[in-house]
Amino acid sequence: MYTFKTNIDINEYKKFLHSQELVSFMQEPEWANVKNTFTSLICGVYESNELVLACQILIRNIKFGIKLFYIPRGYVGDLTNFNLLNFITKEIKKLAKKAN
Repeated sequence: MYTFKTNIDINEYKKFLHSQELVSFMQEPEWANVKNTFTSLICGVYESNELVLACQILIRNIKFGIKLFYIPRGYVGDLTNFNLLNFITKEIKKLAKKAN
């Protein structure tokens, strides 16, 4: 059973990032400081209380009160688990619809 969480602790997120093989500097929390016109949200999926997939969402207000959600370089974790990828994508879509 998967659990989606937002506002994950930055230290937990960084520890998870550094345990993965394929990580870009744009997925680091500090990247949000460079993109100063965006706010950031760190979220992820837990399985049995273990973080198994995570991402940093950069959010920017654009015209007419619409918000743009951007995940630089995509998700971090097991990208071969399609059930997991579908789960997080659906949850992020719900989050984006709720924000707009």
